[in-house]
Amino acid sequence: MRALFLAAVMATTGGAALAQDVPNLVGTYEIAKFEGIAAGPSSHRADGDAGAIRESDTAAASFEITSQSGNRLTAKRVSDQSEETLLGMIAFDNEEIFFVDDDDFWVGRIMGNGVLEVCAMKSAKHDDGHALGVKCMELVKQ
Repeated sequence: MRALFLAAVMATTGGAALAQDVPNLVGTYEIAKFEGIAAGPSSHRADGDAGAIRESDTAAASFEITSQSGNRLTAKRVSDQSEETLLGMIAFDNEEIFFVDDDDFWVGRIMGNGVLEVCAMKSAKHDDGHALGVKCMELVKQ
């Protein structure tokens, strides 16, 4: 009976310890590194070059995780051309992160010391064509 009681106490306190391990990601992040490749139309670009494959190693945007409730995240990404709301989750391992916005799926890792590494993938049908793209960035908390 005593062993059963101890097991119940350990299971309860172990769960509380896991909940405390969820990292707090709320804050503004600077894009420290960026690489991307895209083809097709994009609401994020003013040039409207629908046919060319575009490669980039820069991004003029801000990324902010605006709220967090446990593993659930709300974020926003702002550039000169658009502002997007993202919904996200920290995986149960407290190392992987996932976001979704209107047209991108984001997958990433919590690197520690305020650094996130994320990649966004797009496959979206628009009135003026099909857009494909992948972009990866290192985000540093300010």
